[in-house]
Amino acid sequence: MNVMTMPIFELSVFLLPQGRARLNIFEPRYLHMVSVAAKANGFAIVLNEFIGQPKMIGSWVDIIDFNTSEQGVLVIDVKCKALVSFTSIYTYKDERNLLWASYTPLDHWPALAHNPLTKIFSQLLDTLFHQYESLSGIYHQEFIDTPNWVMSRWLELLPLETKDKMLFFEQHSDEKAQIFLGDLLLESKLESKPKKIMDLM
Repeated sequence: MNVMTMPIFELSVFLLPQGRARLNIFEPRYLHMVSVAAKANGFAIVLNEFIGQPKMIGSWVDIIDFNTSEQGVLVIDVKCKALVSFTSIYTYKDERNLLWASYTPLDHWPALAHNPLTKIFSQLLDTLFHQYESLSGIYHQEFIDTPNWVMSRWLELLPLETKDKMLFFEQHSDEKAQIFLGDLLLESKLESKPKKIMDLM
């Protein structure tokens, strides 16, 4: 049986399925990673806090756009297509000092239907998308009105401790996410103040 491997980008960027991020790439090993990923199966973003742990989880991303900044730095947009679990058995560093690992795709949250609470989350996020071009631009004006998508984007955007965000990689953490976001967005009385929410980010 062939072992599936992919390069790893150690980075403090938290992405759940369908999440997007814009990354500046300038280190030679990561420029090489982009070249490899564009021809193969993408790469994984792994939070620094996961490196060296017995159970590593990463965000498996595809490159969906790229450009060069005025300073000549490669800028790529990536989209998370799944979460993956890594084993340390097959990890190694190639001649460019790039970390690789074997992986297994993970299931995340089951498909959810809107309830009164998630509808509020959606309305708040939709307001932010309309007010902040930097946010909507990376999603190409695409707003997906489903609980999974909306809650995932909130968890990515809000300035939470990494240890808190890591909890939501778990497969059945959707209920925890609803409670957590409800406490943060509603009990803090931020539901009618989208600018104040954005200021926290």
